[in-house]
Amino acid sequence: MSSPIIAIVTGANRGIGHAICQTLAADFKEPLLLYAASRKGEDLGFKPSSTKTQIEYPSLDIASTNSINELAKSIQRDHDGLDVLINNAGAALDDQHSPENVKTTLDINYRGTLKVSESESQDSTTVLTNELFYRCVKLSYHF
Repeated sequence: MSSPIIAIVTGANRGIGHAICQTLAADFKEPLLLYAASRKGEDLGFKPSSTKTQIEYPSLDIASTNSINELAKSIQRDHDGLDVLINNAGAALDDQHSPENVKTTLDINYRGTLKVSESESQDSTTVLTNELFYRCVKLSYHF
């Protein structure tokens, strides 16, 4: 069997990240090691349809440089890098647009996502989802 594709989906516990993990677990035909990452690192119950698919549930808090570095070092050590990074994690803070909430939102959604991207292999493919943009627009305009 060939080496598995090593993939991380951040924010795997809900929304687009959850759907991506479900789809990969159910439909991916090649060998795959999927890291379904969430802040809590809990088992999210994805059921692989193939014995070629393995799923891990690491804890990843993109607001924490230590959390990002720990996961990156672990993947580099265990697998010599990453093939696919799906950057989906983020935060949509309450609808009170205070300067502190704006700073925290930028720290998590921009700087945290950037740190995750920079911590992984230059050879990996990175995908950014737009679920967070939708949630922020929805909060701002109260759809």
